[in-house]
Amino acid sequence: MSCPARHWLARHVAGSLDGGPLEYVRFHLAEMKCEWCQANVDDLERLESETDLEPLLERVGQSTLQFLRSRTRP
Repeated sequence: MSCPARHWLARHVAGSLDGGPLEYVRFHLAEMKCEWCQANVDDLERLESETDLEPLLERVGQSTLQFLRSRTRP
């Protein structure tokens, strides 16, 4: 199983992840006990306590839209 992207972990920390993605992230952290992803979660939780994660999520969303649009335009 591959690791979820950092933005999925950020959404998990922010509490805005649901459905299948939430179940996968929980499984990956709790059952697979991925040390790399747990380190990312620890870092994101530290960031959340220092700042709001919303700007990070907004930037990820914007860059994703830009990428997808660049792939669909002729």
